[in-house]
This record gives sequence, C-alpha cells and structure tokens, in this order.
Amino acid sequence: TLNIGANTLNIQSGGMLVAYGSTINGLPGNRLTAGGASSSAELFFHGSGGVTINTNITDNPGPDGQYDPTPGGPLDADNGVVSVVFDAGQDTYVLTGSNTYSGTTYLNGPVPTYGGWGGVTLTYNSAAAVTLGPVVINLGNLVINGSFTAFTGPITLRMGTISGPGSLDASSYAIESGTISAPLIGNGRITKTTDQIASLSNIVSFTGSITINGGTLSIRMLPGQNFANSVDLEVGTL
Repeated sequence: TLNIGANTLNIQSGGMLVAYGSTINGLPGNRLTAGGASSSAELFFHGSGGVTINTNITDNPGPDGQYDPTPGGPLDADNGVVSVVFDAGQDTYVLTGSNTYSGTTYLNGPVPTYGGWGGVTLTYNSAAAVTLGPVVINLGNLVINGSFTAFTGPITLRMGTISGPGSLDASSYAIESGTISAPLIGNGRITKTTDQIASLSNIVSFTGSITINGGTLSIRMLPGQNFANSVDLEVGTL
C-alpha cells in the first residue's frame, strides 16, 4: 500500500510498477501526476493485477511549477497535459478517485496468443473517476461499475470490450473489433472500420449515427426493442 496523504506525488519520468493486490491511497487534496513541470507527459502503470487507485490523477502544474492555490482545485492555465497508460498482462485496475487529467487514457494489453487473451481491465467505480479525454483500448476491457453514466471524449476500440452496468456517453466511437455491451446514450457517431467483427448490444437510448466502413458490425436487440438510428453502410456487413 502506498499512502500519499494530502500531498502531490509527481512521477518525473517512467511510471509505477505495482504488485498484485496493491492499493494507492490519498486524502482529500491529493494529486498523482507525472512529467515534473513539462507541457505534456505520460503516467505509466505496470503491474500484475488487482490494483486499486484511490488517488486523484491530475495534469501536472506546467512550466511555472505552480498549482492553483486551492488544494485539489483546478490547475493554472499553463498546466501540462498528462496521459495515463495502463499496460502489462491481464491486469485489473480500479479507479475510485476524482480524476481530472486531460490527456488520453490507454489500455495496452499483451499481444494475443493461441488460447485467447484477457487484456488489461480498467474499472471506473464512480463518475468522478472518469475523465473527458480520449480513451484508446488497444487490447483490454473497460468496465463502468455502477449506476452512473461515464462521459468521455472519443473512444477507439481496437480490440476488447466495454461493459456496464453503468452507461456510456462518448463524443464518438471508432471501432475496429470487440464488443460494447454497456448501454450507450447520447449522439456520438459510431464508425466501424477494418475487416474484423464487432458487436453492440445495448443501444436503445443511443441517438447517434452509425457508419460501417469495413468488416462486420452486429447489433443485438431484445424482443420488443426498436432500432431507429441511421446507418450508412459503405463497405462491410450489418
């Protein structure tokens, strides 16, 4: 267990190697960030699974090295953008803090091998844990664990899953392969590319358009449900 109290832990370079079952805790006003005072940085988490992060992951203070005077409050205008990378094997990370970093969230699992793959699993346990930046799932599983809506920037799903029970409202969806079973809401456009197969199974409340530019997109509906979205089938199969 790592306790940072109400302090700031700024990883100057590299990342955090966390053992199985580890917990990173913080008191109100804490910050976990990276890159010193650089204009942009990446915070890496590399572990062996079962990691709970109870801290507030934020951008760094930027070139002037100064945060806003209010503990836990917004950063100065020159804050450095921090992206967060969850990688390694079939790891599970649970986020419970109030996260405000503005960069991209990456889920980078292992290269698939014979016999299947599990990928990195990232679980949001509260709406405050979700940021408005882009999410890129290169190989992994995103779980919205609760009765809340996760509002995010554009989502790229290259290989993996997105599941509930919570709902998802992203600004857009670029899907190559994988499964989205979390309830989708909002009007972010869905674009299916590559020759792979992807599936959606809970889009009753989704009002955005769907474009298929390659491969197969399977949309699963329950008896009695209506599908009223517009679909632009350019190349591929619906």
